[in-house]
Amino acid sequence: QMGPGNWFDIPFPHAEVLILNFSADSYFLPPSLEIMENLKVLISANHSTRPAELQGLSALGSLKNLHRIRLEKILIPPLSTFTQAMQTVQKLVMVLCEVSQVIHWDIHSNFPMLTELELDYCHGVETLPPGLCSLTNLQKLSITNCPDLFELPEGIGGLGRLEVLRLHSCSSLEGLPDSSCKLGSLRFLDLSHCSSIESLPDNIGQLQHLKRIDMRWCLGLTELPTSVAQLKGLTAVVCDEDTAYLWRPFERVLSNVTFQVPKEDVNLKFL
Repeated sequence: QMGPGNWFDIPFPHAEVLILNFSADSYFLPPSLEIMENLKVLISANHSTRPAELQGLSALGSLKNLHRIRLEKILIPPLSTFTQAMQTVQKLVMVLCEVSQVIHWDIHSNFPMLTELELDYCHGVETLPPGLCSLTNLQKLSITNCPDLFELPEGIGGLGRLEVLRLHSCSSLEGLPDSSCKLGSLRFLDLSHCSSIESLPDNIGQLQHLKRIDMRWCLGLTELPTSVAQLKGLTAVVCDEDTAYLWRPFERVLSNVTFQVPKEDVNLKFL
């Protein structure tokens, strides 16, 4: 375990990137973090077999130039731990983290300028906080390989600048809210391997800026809404042999669309 008293004095006030690699059940961020006024990127990666408790997060609120945070295999506490809003953080990435009380996150108050949010292989994420829908600068939302996620907040349509929505391998996700059809800036929608989705919103054709949709292995889908014929900006659909047939009734109307059916590369070398 790493506590505040275990750190040497590390006076690097001009450092712009701090990468912390460790293997422990509990880890304390260096006390000198508060004086790293030029810090722009913080990466904290735990290499032990289970998520670690990361302490000292409140110090991040004093870093006025911090733009990116990446946390790997960390126990993510309620965001009330951050006593000061991080006004400059634009990108937040969590990988292999265990998240608690995500529904109560006041993410809008803590990260008001966020443009990218990525959660990958995170457990405990059953839904997303309603405050997420107030992040008016958010351009990319990537929630991938999160098996507990079963719904998105109804107000997600308020993300007027969102261009990328990735939900790859969220196997419990049951569908998209109707308000998702109001995502006027959306260009890429990734629903690949979302096997529990049985239907898409009826008005999905309102996504006039949608360029690409990936729906490989959406095995629960049996038909598409007729409004997909209105997706005039669509240029590429990525699907598999089992979902490609859903688009056949619309191929003539969507004449500018390229339908891509990648071949699955099955590697048997491990046998």
